[in-house]
Amino acid sequence: MKPFDKKIFREFTERGLPLCPRCGEDELVIPYNDGKYVCFNGICGWKEGDEMPKNSVSKVFDGDKLTQFSFWIPGDLPTMNRMENEARKNKFGANKLRQQYVSFVRNIIRQDFGAGIRFEKIRLEFMWIRPDKRTEPDNFVAGQKIIIDALKDKKFKRGDIEVIDVGIVPDDRFDNIIPPLIHDWSIGHEHGVMVTVKGVE
Repeated sequence: MKPFDKKIFREFTERGLPLCPRCGEDELVIPYNDGKYVCFNGICGWKEGDEMPKNSVSKVFDGDKLTQFSFWIPGDLPTMNRMENEARKNKFGANKLRQQYVSFVRNIIRQDFGAGIRFEKIRLEFMWIRPDKRTEPDNFVAGQKIIIDALKDKKFKRGDIEVIDVGIVPDDRFDNIIPPLIHDWSIGHEHGVMVTVKGVE
């Protein structure tokens, strides 16, 4: 792939960037001289010509009511060790990394299910598929924090106005995340994590 051309990028940004087909970010896909695109989000890593992963998505209904759903997050989420290393390098480093991955997971959920799924309480199951046994389970399951943050409402300020980006569940407090959190893991070629979200009455 040829080097990135700043002139093409500047002209392209004036027209508006397309959405990345994998992570959904709209400011991260940039054109190269050969006319191909690459997602500039280091988390996603999509390149034009890549085969798109087919997320394993499932829904369970009780009559017309959705009671649970599952979705697949490809690749690795930050481990506990990586988050600690980022925090040592920069006091804001770990939080920045976490927010990048929260956005990545949130976009996967929206691509798979759109808007409108809402539970007041949920129970979660995680099936982690790892490429090898080098990382301990208590290290990689720390990624559950990112997943739960991606599922809950996101509150932020736009000027003086508080905005709520509505998620699957209102918050991640005791009243919203119901125990137990179930984790299982295995070794596989296509690694990532399958997350199952169950609504709780």
